[in-house]
Amino acid sequence: LSLPGEKEEEFLTGLDSLKALGLTVITRRTNLSRLEKFQGFVPYEISVIGADHEGIVHSVAHYLAAENVQVETMDTRVSRAPITGTPIFSMQASIDAPPELTLPKLRHKLTELADELGVDIEVRLPVSK
Repeated sequence: LSLPGEKEEEFLTGLDSLKALGLTVITRRTNLSRLEKFQGFVPYEISVIGADHEGIVHSVAHYLAAENVQVETMDTRVSRAPITGTPIFSMQASIDAPPELTLPKLRHKLTELADELGVDIEVRLPVSK
């Protein structure tokens, strides 16, 4: 969230009213230096699905970190397969990749990782809303 500096106090006062309702509210002032650091990065979406087992998130995150990829959001869940009840892992992530990490290269590397992990990994450009 960004807002003009003169609105900050009013905004924080409004957040205090949420605290009165029993909600935990945490704020942190940031600056624009982060935007400069990731200038030219390309947004992608990643989907992972497969039988749940230890290490999937760690392996995907480790690869992305090694490639200097910024993870913006990551949601994971485990559900049960309809007939067998087997735990099925799924992950959705929004990332920003450095411009030199092209979509074909990212797909190739994540396909190799998917084969190692025994899961399916799909990489795509974000859908416009």
